[in-house]
Amino acid sequence: MTSAADNRFGFHSDVLNSSEPTEASSAAPVPNFCTRCGVPWDPAWTRCPHCLPQNSPSPDAQSSNRNVGSLRSALFLYFVILTVFSVAFLIALWGEQVSGVTLDIVASSVSGGVTLLWVFLTFRSVFPLLARLGGGKWLLLSAVFGVGTFLLAGACFYYWFPSLGIEQIYYSRVFLSEGYGWGMIFLMVCVIPPLVEELAFRGVILGGLRRVLSAREAILVSAIMFSILHMSVWMIPFTLLLGILTGWVRIRSGSLYPCFLMHLVHNSLVVGTEFIGWS
Repeated sequence: MTSAADNRFGFHSDVLNSSEPTEASSAAPVPNFCTRCGVPWDPAWTRCPHCLPQNSPSPDAQSSNRNVGSLRSALFLYFVILTVFSVAFLIALWGEQVSGVTLDIVASSVSGGVTLLWVFLTFRSVFPLLARLGGGKWLLLSAVFGVGTFLLAGACFYYWFPSLGIEQIYYSRVFLSEGYGWGMIFLMVCVIPPLVEELAFRGVILGGLRRVLSAREAILVSAIMFSILHMSVWMIPFTLLLGILTGWVRIRSGSLYPCFLMHLVHNSLVVGTEFIGWS
């Protein structure tokens, strides 16, 4: 315990070195230096960092470690999902005897299971995004954005791609050719991808990137990662735009539900045009 003379000469009392200062210590004058090691005292300190045990990192170091850990977790999830769909793509390319629908179902199931596991492991960061609906304004705006990205995709598919000699993509054709109905198509194209991809990209991955990047940087990087996952150079214009818009809505609304809705509207309109024979 320090004496009155200690305080008079500007020594830092031991109580200020404790993790929870008392009312007396918080009201005391700011000391000039630490009584334990003698280093000049920073008024912003509550504990002397030089006196902390070597195996006990400072609060700033702990925060930095958490940020890096969150980023690593997000990147690991991304590369696991990317690997799953890359393997499925290669098998579909070279495995002539393998059903395309079977590959799609297996890849979606594996990536969905991995994503749900990551959501469970990072529940504290993802739960606030699921606990908040986001508000009617954001849900309406997301639906409008979904229509907009669909119109851009339609312009690419029906006007730009044919002029370049690129073959038209029909999401429903492979399912119908193998005897599946429109209910299965809606489930595999319109429901599961929005749920899994939004949980993964706007839930876990964007959250991890946001710990070390600005909001704009995190949105752009996650959108580029989202575009790469679709493994088509020709789909980049609208997949990139969809990724940017869902990321922006997620940051502004603090919810994943508007992102789900935007993705659902986009995919449903694509399948809907095939269903009514517009494509």
